[in-house]
Amino acid sequence: LDITAPTGTSIDTPIGGDGAINAQESSAVPISGQGEPGSSVSVTLADNTTIIGPFIANVDTDGNWVASGVNTTGLLDGSITVTATETDPAGNTGNSTTATFVLDTVAPVITISSPTSTDPVVNNPSTVTGTAPAGSTVTVSISDQTQTVSATVVTDPTGTYSASLSTTDLEDGPITVTVTTTDDAGNVGSSSVSSTLEIEADVITMNTPIAGDNIINGNEQNGFTISGTGTPGTTVTISATDDSTTVTETATVSSSGTYSVTMVSS
Repeated sequence: LDITAPTGTSIDTPIGGDGAINAQESSAVPISGQGEPGSSVSVTLADNTTIIGPFIANVDTDGNWVASGVNTTGLLDGSITVTATETDPAGNTGNSTTATFVLDTVAPVITISSPTSTDPVVNNPSTVTGTAPAGSTVTVSISDQTQTVSATVVTDPTGTYSASLSTTDLEDGPITVTVTTTDDAGNVGSSSVSSTLEIEADVITMNTPIAGDNIINGNEQNGFTISGTGTPGTTVTISATDDSTTVTETATVSSSGTYSVTMVSS
């Protein structure tokens, strides 16, 4: 005859090691404890409105139990109450034991203000700015096809950050800027933007001698040609200046890498 209810049930705390369960941990919440060997433990989880479970664990010969398959599906973020109820082999049920943890499955929001996909990175060092929760540690990285440079900064009280990174080791061309931050529960927020690195100045040349002899005579001043080479698609600004007047024209470098513009002196 055994009519004595088990009394030694306990729950290991802090649950999850820190008393907080993040999005990654929420699908397999680590809940364990101690009880009477041979007993079973029924575990439920509850927020303010919903109870899920039970999740059943068996107490081993050393008096330990681990609930498997525990997840938080259906529960709202916030304080979660864990209830463990032990039943011994004779069917006697002991008093329930409770513990709590904080469920936080929302990743912190982090943004990139600059650079943008339409605003090439042209400075070295390059500056990345954006927003994240105030006081957050933000990891900023810029990657080309083969190399990555990184920096770590902390957002100010208004939730903005600014990181300066040397791009010396990166090649001009397509780059990816990535920022990440982790909240106290371990949720990771991230954002990225594709841009273009244009640190190396475009090479431009001018064909000489101008007008064949570097002299503009009376006939030529009504229209002389300046030509040369440059990066296809770029705009070239040409200025001619005497002691008092400047004449300026622009030309677009052709797909073959050449440009030509007619200048008229005033």
